[in-house]
Amino acid sequence: MDYQHFSHQHPLMLVLVNKVNDDYYEDCEICGEILRVSDHYKCKECSFYIHKSCAEYPRLIPDILTHPNHGQHQLILARSSEDKVCSACGSSSKHKFSCVDCGFTLDFKCLTQPQTIYYKEHDHPFTLCSILEDVSSEYYCDICEEKRDQKYWFYYCVDCSYPVHPECILGKYRNLKFGKTFKYDFHQHPLALVQKTSQHLKCGDIANLIDLVYECAECNFIVHRRCI
Repeated sequence: MDYQHFSHQHPLMLVLVNKVNDDYYEDCEICGEILRVSDHYKCKECSFYIHKSCAEYPRLIPDILTHPNHGQHQLILARSSEDKVCSACGSSSKHKFSCVDCGFTLDFKCLTQPQTIYYKEHDHPFTLCSILEDVSSEYYCDICEEKRDQKYWFYYCVDCSYPVHPECILGKYRNLKFGKTFKYDFHQHPLALVQKTSQHLKCGDIANLIDLVYECAECNFIVHRRCI
């Protein structure tokens, strides 16, 4: 059955995925992330793709709203013919909530980030911030210890003066269900999609962080997703 999404003029077809397919490296038009091994909708007439989860949650979001990090100005959902840059993270896409008063723009991913969140064993809550926590010349994430861009939003623990990247506290792949298993011809057991670092797997000259791999729980077989 065709599905009509408010952000696109053509009918969409649901694609249920249980292994890597031709759409694997396509970008979701809503969140901007790669589809990877995720159920998604695709357009029958043009190159338009969205995660199934991204297609569903905007139904609960009004077309006109305000956001706590942008005062009283209203944000209006719009689809532009050209990519617009999100003011909170710097990503580009055609579907954004934009402020008609000042040009401030949010994508769906940043719009739906929780205002307050807890992280693992940390005792205090983290609050989503858009204003710099101090006037130092360098800004770092206290989880990954990498630099932060001072222009973009971050999470901050006031009690500990502890700033972090949103992706470090929320996870880089919000639309993937890790642990979901897939069956491939080259291995006798089901493989689960997991995140590993280069400590666990090196493929050729790839020595930095390896995000997504497939792992066998029965025999410790691990394969990098690009090697499948």
